[in-house]
Amino acid sequence: MPVELIELVPLLPKLVAIAGRDEAAVAGAAQRYGYERWTTDWRDIVSDPTIGLFDNGQPGEVFIKMSKEGSTLSGLIQGFCRAFSLALQHGLSPADAVERFRGMRFEPMGPTSNPQIPEASSILDYVARYIDLHFVQTSD
Repeated sequence: MPVELIELVPLLPKLVAIAGRDEAAVAGAAQRYGYERWTTDWRDIVSDPTIGLFDNGQPGEVFIKMSKEGSTLSGLIQGFCRAFSLALQHGLSPADAVERFRGMRFEPMGPTSNPQIPEASSILDYVARYIDLHFVQTSD
């Protein structure tokens, strides 16, 4: 795409969430730059994946919105969500998904703000535990 056309495309990003260590500073930045919400714990930003459901109530799509768009981690998580969603849509059962992704260990890891999942060994581990709690255990 020629540079002239790129410059004409309006870019209006939606600023959803911001995290920082100092409560007053992050609240001020959120207000100043127009973020919808703020937190002092980055885990709150990725704590609740959005899950699209089939008519039977089972998961069919997984969406995770990372706080830093354009980062390597954000891109990898987007790719995971797309591949995971396609697998669910083509017959991977939630129980099989949980079995394959639960316990994967890599950064970021640690405590979460979800009392049902107090700690996760990775973002993928968190998603697997979330699906287990809300879709696998409830169908047993």
